[in-house]
Amino acid sequence: GQLDKYLNCKNDEEWFFALRNVAKSYAEHGQTIGVHFPPREIKWIIQPDGYIKFDYSLFDRVWKMYEEVGLGKYQIVGNINSPRVQLWNGKRVKLNYASLNVKDAKKRFLPDFASHLEKMGWKDKAVAYVIDEPKNYDIVVKYCTPWNKVGIKTMAALNRLIPKELKKVEGKLNIWIPQYQFYGRPGVLEYFTELLKKGEEVWWYECSCGNPDMKINAFLTDIRYMVWATFKYGLKGFTPYGGGNRWGGRFSIPPNLKIGDNWIYDPYTFTSEGLNFNVYPDYKRKSVVDTIRTENLRDSFQDYMYLWVLKEEIKKAKKKGINLSLIHI
Repeated sequence: GQLDKYLNCKNDEEWFFALRNVAKSYAEHGQTIGVHFPPREIKWIIQPDGYIKFDYSLFDRVWKMYEEVGLGKYQIVGNINSPRVQLWNGKRVKLNYASLNVKDAKKRFLPDFASHLEKMGWKDKAVAYVIDEPKNYDIVVKYCTPWNKVGIKTMAALNRLIPKELKKVEGKLNIWIPQYQFYGRPGVLEYFTELLKKGEEVWWYECSCGNPDMKINAFLTDIRYMVWATFKYGLKGFTPYGGGNRWGGRFSIPPNLKIGDNWIYDPYTFTSEGLNFNVYPDYKRKSVVDTIRTENLRDSFQDYMYLWVLKEEIKKAKKKGINLSLIHI
């Protein structure tokens, strides 16, 4: 929807072209995760017997494109905030509520989808982002369960970090993403350290609700040391908030600009210090305009790679009996 509106995409081909440009930009700046849009990518057909047949052709095309440009580490396939899957066929249809007059609409999609991913050899890289910043962890269990049943990984961003509550979703959540700013609260660091020791996958995210953050008036070192800390604590991923994911969301389009401009401007006055504008929509090229912040984010990920290489070289040196007393990492 954002690409349709702000990059003026009139059909699936223009939308795919714009999405590929955006994906290439993200990959070139160090990101490794692709995000799917089931309402646009998966179409349904009602067959004569009343059952639904699912058409994954556009979804498959997007998946392959993400892998081609470098966003293939994982691919997020589930909608945020619920296990519902909304499919696009000129209108949105909430299959979980069986709002179509068809048989078994509620039950058929996820098993069919999981089977398709298995057939394509993609299931291990597919992840459902089930909820964002839940206040109730019983809800997380509820939202994870349909995906757990069909063997698709789940992930969620978590900012209510109370260890006894977090324990409720152990065995249900596959990728844990606690908020960076709250990671040091009593018992939280210890809890996630234990999860890492057990082999669980833990990332973290920043939400620009306090230092450090990625807003336009933040120090660039904020971004760098968040990634350095990711290495230090052994986490597997870092997700910065922002990008172009909410152009024109709760922060309205600047009044002195119109769709069609390249939006090269200082968004301080309009968008909570650039919170939703880590990248800017480029209407003419159907792409995005990168910023100093995204360039710095790429440099930060390169820092992480250098640290990882250094750590591996230190392991080799230790095996050879080399004195490493001057190196601290």
